[in-house]
Amino acid sequence: MKTIVYGMLSYYEVGGITPEYGPLYGTTRVQIKGRGYEDWGYCSLAFVHNRTTVSTQNCTVHNASTIVLTTSAVDLPSEETIRATPTISLNYGATWTAGTRPYSFYRRPQIDRIVPAFGALSGGTLVEVHGRNILNT
Repeated sequence: MKTIVYGMLSYYEVGGITPEYGPLYGTTRVQIKGRGYEDWGYCSLAFVHNRTTVSTQNCTVHNASTIVLTTSAVDLPSEETIRATPTISLNYGATWTAGTRPYSFYRRPQIDRIVPAFGALSGGTLVEVHGRNILNT
């Protein structure tokens, strides 16, 4: 008599992501909230933009409602911020579940000038920063 051992992956949902943005060069620690996460020894996350996977990395099931990871670098020719959908597999890539909220990868800010160039030592001077890839957070 042969014994076959198998595991059945229960249904899970991918919810919110915190933070919702980070630099293209990666290194952002991200938490993905949801429900029904089970640690089967495999967790992979793909960020998908326009039906193209722009980044894939291993993740960790922290508990039934939280997955954690550190983003890896994304190399895209675009000069703009891209919004990618976090998509998770807990079963070696057999199935993938997409999140409902996107994650934004942004370019490194480039500062051209700061106005005024000086201010009071005691503070209180309103400062304008001019440049590219500056997020309004």
